[in-house]
Amino acid sequence: MHYLNEILWAASCFVVITSLLIFSLPKHRSREAWLVFLLYQMILWGVGTVLFYNRGLITSPVHPFPHAIQAYFLDAYLYYPAIAVIYYFLCERVHARIPVLITTITFAILYTTVDYAETQLTKFKQYESWMTSIYVFVVSMVCLLITRWFTRLFFNIAQEGDPNIET
Repeated sequence: MHYLNEILWAASCFVVITSLLIFSLPKHRSREAWLVFLLYQMILWGVGTVLFYNRGLITSPVHPFPHAIQAYFLDAYLYYPAIAVIYYFLCERVHARIPVLITTITFAILYTTVDYAETQLTKFKQYESWMTSIYVFVVSMVCLLITRWFTRLFFNIAQEGDPNIET
């Protein structure tokens, strides 16, 4: 098979991410999970398209919707937002700034490592420069922090504004 590595990569990522989501998320906080998922998608789509794909730092030779998006679909719209949901609920247990920063750096390293491994093992993505992995690290860290901040702000305002809202 010509695309065996790509199929195995996509299937293994799907199984791992789905398993983590099923077993690690609190069922009664699904609205928060959806907000984190969609917000991270939106931020990553905007930043990823402008910074990485339009500037030619990352190319995607294999993508399912060539006329709609330049990015590889599964990463930007499924895998990384799902990991952001896991990050959000993991950070909810920690309230001090230093542990949150350490968790954020750890997840950004995880993103960068998975992204780089994907460029080496599959044809889904190609880095045009070695500096791209540093940019991926910084952007993923900033996106995680923005997503966490906005989601917490949103649900804190919702709780204070209407006592009937369950979060």
